[in-house]
Amino acid sequence: MQRLSFCVLLPLCMTYDVIVVGAGASGIFTSLFLIEENPNLKILLLDKGKPLEDRDRKQGKDLMEGWGGAGSFSDGKLVFSTDREYGGNLQEYIHDMDLFGRLMRKVDDIYMRFSSEKNIRVYGDDEEKIESIKVRAARCGLHLLSAKIRHLGTDHNFEILKNMYAYMKDRIEIRFYHEVAGCAQRDGGFEVHIKDLAHTKEFIETSPYLVLGPGRRGMTFFKKLAEQIGLELINNQVDIGVRVELPNWVMKEICDVVYEPKLVARTPKTDLRARTFCVNYGGEVVQEEVDKLITCNGHSYADDSKKTANTNFALLVSTKFTHPFNDPYEYGKAVARQCNVLGNGVIVQRLRDLKENRRTTEKRLHEMNLQPTLKTATPGNLGYAFPYTQLLAISEMLELLDKLMPGVCGSDTLLYGPEIKWYSSRTVLKPGYRACDPFFFSESRAFPCMDHLKHFFVFWVPVIAWCALIFYFSHHPVPEPMSESQTFKGVDIIYHFLAYVPLGVLSFRASKHFLFSILFVFLYGISDEFHQSLLPFRDFEIKDMMVDGSAGFFGVWSLNLCRFLSGT
Repeated sequence: MQRLSFCVLLPLCMTYDVIVVGAGASGIFTSLFLIEENPNLKILLLDKGKPLEDRDRKQGKDLMEGWGGAGSFSDGKLVFSTDREYGGNLQEYIHDMDLFGRLMRKVDDIYMRFSSEKNIRVYGDDEEKIESIKVRAARCGLHLLSAKIRHLGTDHNFEILKNMYAYMKDRIEIRFYHEVAGCAQRDGGFEVHIKDLAHTKEFIETSPYLVLGPGRRGMTFFKKLAEQIGLELINNQVDIGVRVELPNWVMKEICDVVYEPKLVARTPKTDLRARTFCVNYGGEVVQEEVDKLITCNGHSYADDSKKTANTNFALLVSTKFTHPFNDPYEYGKAVARQCNVLGNGVIVQRLRDLKENRRTTEKRLHEMNLQPTLKTATPGNLGYAFPYTQLLAISEMLELLDKLMPGVCGSDTLLYGPEIKWYSSRTVLKPGYRACDPFFFSESRAFPCMDHLKHFFVFWVPVIAWCALIFYFSHHPVPEPMSESQTFKGVDIIYHFLAYVPLGVLSFRASKHFLFSILFVFLYGISDEFHQSLLPFRDFEIKDMMVDGSAGFFGVWSLNLCRFLSGT
């Protein structure tokens, strides 16, 4: 997969082979896989956040943006499961489970390759104990989803991402503090409009391939872009709930076996699907920011010295909307906004107070044996912020969990809200990972030489042919010297204008670079005049050279104006 020579001869036709937007897991692994497949690829990775070492997990934006994305300070769980019910939707596109398994092992190998700790435990391999827990859960009206999990921990996860950056920074170009303002599809590729947030300037980069992985912070941007280019999106569900915090002893037995017990149930009265998610044994509750809204999450360290006396997990209620409402993202934001208005951020409430429909106060909070790990949470009443149906389903699910793990509904249980699972909008894909728009590409189209050849023949061959045509007509010597009246009645100017306006249009169409196209036409005009000076009765005319350059500029400007007016 070597780059063709014409890309060297015409370096401004595309500034990069691939532009990747977003330095989260998708952007990092896309860039890593591509550069290790072909080290000659010129890749640009953009992110509006900060380098990893400059990020502060206590700052909302820093928690979600920058190298590693939202996962930089996560609990660092690698889940080995092909079961869609456990999570994810990759099964919709990979139907070969053997291939699915190989890809999971490859990702795991990469994480271990960049980890200094090679003996990180994999949980969930004791099938006899897991089966026993499943039977006990079923008797309580719960369904246990289990999978093998390698728990990296927030600390090791951070170190691995740091090592990945050290490896990749000299192999690809990485730009932080760069926000993508828009993307435009052009002939043969894409124009990416970029804002340099550090230096308050804007510019454009071009590439035949564009990969978008904006993550949760970029959901609004991605949705607007999809609407702009006519992509069909799938997103009709939101999970709303709370983060539960309780003493470690309540869940220790089960966490020692499966580490993250995902328990699912249909609540008895509300008949809604509720589930546990993101269990952090010995962890801490943290807050994060999405679209200026504060929500909560949980983390846990692999280092035992950093563990707390508390376990936390998300308890979520799935809400799937039908016609005519189709904006679950906005619904989730409305719930989060209500919590933020009442609590100036995350609200924390004792379960006992929720049951008695009263607000938790600072005094009641300090009287508990268990102390909250999120110190910035405001004591309050979640009943004023959450929809009644969701809150009732949460209470029902807690009672079912208490049957399996006595102590879940104990006096030392805390609830933080809101915890919202933002499902990123997904595009409707065709088989082979190819979307309905070339913003996405399949494995079969990953930088084949034929794509470069096609671009060359479609865009640059017409330029070469037109230059050859000009050369052909310029090469004919006049039979005898022509008088000034014969050459300066405007006919000669019209000939030059008609020859070089199309050249300007064709060169700009091919290169997509305004200044390069003008310079190209001007230099070719100079070479054409020099060529004529070598022929009998022909001279190097400054006037003709200026007409050639002006005509080329007019052609480039006209095409650029047409594209601007048409929005293409």
